Order: sequence, then structure tokens, then C-alpha cells
Amino acid sequence: MWRDDELPWMPVLQGWTPDDYLRHVDMYAVMAIDLTLEPLVGLGAVCRRQRTTEAVRIIETLYGLGIRLHGFGIKTTGLRAAHHLLHSSNSMAWSYSARRTAPLPVRALPAPHYP
Repeated sequence: MWRDDELPWMPVLQGWTPDDYLRHVDMYAVMAIDLTLEPLVGLGAVCRRQRTTEAVRIIETLYGLGIRLHGFGIKTTGLRAAHHLLHSSNSMAWSYSARRTAPLPVRALPAPHYP
């Protein structure tokens, strides 16, 4: 970040408890990085705990600080609970079976008709 401010980068927060995440926010602040000024901040380590109230509390806490969060690995269960608190998210869960089965047959598309 300091060597080339033109490079796109996204700070990421990790932890297990809400306090862990808050300590990580403080670590960025010590380095003079205000996460509320970043366009997007990654949220890690919640993908396997999305059904828990603690995961939602973590997201609520960070959202309450004014941090625009990108949830890594957020499945539909997590989105149902916290979609309104996330700026964006991604997940490969939807494609799990597609990545492990034969591809769908290719169908020929009709030729476009131009007047």
C-alpha cells in the first residue's frame, strides 16, 4: 500500500470473537489506516459460522463502525441474516456440485436475426 498507492488492495479483518475483530480494526488504526475510509473491507473467518448469532453480531458490530464489508464465503443462510449489513459478498458454495459433475451439454444458439 505504501509502495504503490495505485495498486488495488482490500484490507481484511480476521478473528473469532467480536473482540478479536475489534482488535484487528485497532491494529489497522495503529498503522494509520482508517477502515471507514476504505471502499471495501474483507470479512474473513465467518464462512463456517453463518448460522450462529455470534457471526451476525460480528457483522453488526463492524457495520456499526461504518466499515463497508465484503463477506468472503457468505452462503444464502448468512445472506438471509446479514445481507442488509454487507456491501458485497461472494461464495463458491452455489457451484459445489457443478464443479464435481460433467459439464452440461452445449446447445447451439439460434443465429441472430437482423432486419
